[in-house]
Amino acid sequence: MAHKKFDLVQETSTSTGSTTMALAGAVSRRRRFGDVLSNGDTCYVLVEHATAAEYQICKATWNTGHTLTLGTVLMSSTGSAVSFSAGTKTISMVAPATKSIVEDDNGDVSVTRDLVIGRNASAATGLTIGGVTQYQPLSVKTGMTGVYTSGGSDAKYWDFFQDASGLQLRFLNDAYSAAGQISTVVRTGYSVVSQTWYYGVGSTGFVLSSAGHFGIGIAPSFRAHIYENAAAASYLYHDNPSTHPSAQTVFTQISGGRYVNRTVTYSGQYLLEQGVGGIIARYSDFDVQLFRDCAGTGYFVLNPTNARPIVDNSMAAGHASFRYSVIYAATGTINTSGREAKMFIEPASDAERRAAARIKANPRRYKLAEAVEAKGEAKARWHFGYIAEDVRDALAAEGLDPWAYAFLCSDPIVKNETYSVVMYRAKVRKVTTKESVVEIIDGKPVMVSKDVERDEPVGEVMPVLDEAGRAILHQVGTTAEGVPVVEPQTYFVPETEEYQVERTREVATDEVRLGLRYSELEAFLRSAD
Repeated sequence: MAHKKFDLVQETSTSTGSTTMALAGAVSRRRRFGDVLSNGDTCYVLVEHATAAEYQICKATWNTGHTLTLGTVLMSSTGSAVSFSAGTKTISMVAPATKSIVEDDNGDVSVTRDLVIGRNASAATGLTIGGVTQYQPLSVKTGMTGVYTSGGSDAKYWDFFQDASGLQLRFLNDAYSAAGQISTVVRTGYSVVSQTWYYGVGSTGFVLSSAGHFGIGIAPSFRAHIYENAAAASYLYHDNPSTHPSAQTVFTQISGGRYVNRTVTYSGQYLLEQGVGGIIARYSDFDVQLFRDCAGTGYFVLNPTNARPIVDNSMAAGHASFRYSVIYAATGTINTSGREAKMFIEPASDAERRAAARIKANPRRYKLAEAVEAKGEAKARWHFGYIAEDVRDALAAEGLDPWAYAFLCSDPIVKNETYSVVMYRAKVRKVTTKESVVEIIDGKPVMVSKDVERDEPVGEVMPVLDEAGRAILHQVGTTAEGVPVVEPQTYFVPETEEYQVERTREVATDEVRLGLRYSELEAFLRSAD
């Protein structure tokens, strides 16, 4: 079924009414409607009564059986659909004035609705405007000039271009050449696989891939991919005074190839730096706070007068399994010792005084095992003190619970264990493309072409399904008769690959490490006097 127009098509009819005309055969030297139309085809007709003042120009549908069904009226003797009386009517296929394109005195032609141009693959030229070819079949020519505005060096073009990567829509600047591209949209099959915008001749500004990956200066292999230029100090810069006065955000490469996210101000009043080990937030020139994670769990404060935990009496310096080797200090430690911090204050019991006497009478000299292992027996130095097991046994000998006393400590030993985690990432392949860049040669800017190797995602363009497993269709256009043209909606599904990530965690052992709080132990020993 299609809307058609032919010359020299005319028949007669003796039917009456306003809807159906039975055709009686062609007029002399004319063709029948059935000679050029198929069942359901439409055309415009002029119906004229031979003797009565009745006529009508309307749309009609030809049906098998040689009948015409009269439809939308364009013009008639009554101003609406005519109910034709008895007698002979002549029915002619016509091109109504309201449905015709007319050239005016200025040579201009205008249409009020869509202009549909038939594509003929065998034709050398499909559409020419002003002597410039605007459309050609891809089999004839790979590059096709599109709409452009002239004006010396300000001329702008767009064209279609086909190469190994698919069909490209290119926006070109100044000159009709790839070197002047402003933007390129690449289409393979039914999917747009990439969009590229350029900030200079042959210089990539940003790229959006079909996988939803966004690249700045590079074809992206990840969700957000910034071109790694080691000479650049900052990779991403943000200035938003509305959220934080004079705040900036940059991504900067640091040693080892890692990247950190920094937010700073011009006056140095605020700094946020996200690295591998945590987040440091600097709120003023005199206060730096260390956080464990983005949730804002605070741990440590460093300022010109002290280094301290954020929460009082909540953290230890060191660990039974990860100790400091030596603590250097100008003065001794200060322990909270006010009466208001203590309860059940009383003298030592007799059993405690006897246990203290046992311990006090049994100091020992010794060498640390780790020092002997590191320096050798001869160079390891002598230490004096008490043995934790001796303290434990002396308390137990007097019927006391050794672990009820804070100067005797027993801590479980943990160790760091490295383990592997299987992760998944989008698979990529190396592709080499030609890229035009400007280089200074002998003091002059010269456009040169270079092979650039990039990572390209590997995957497959697949139809999108609904929850019932049916392909989702979307309209891509209409036919000349207004029938929708649909195609399956597609999506690029990246291929993934496994890779190993090494991580570290603390695990418990069966060992414990005994220790003594010497300041408290010395006070306990004084009760023996």
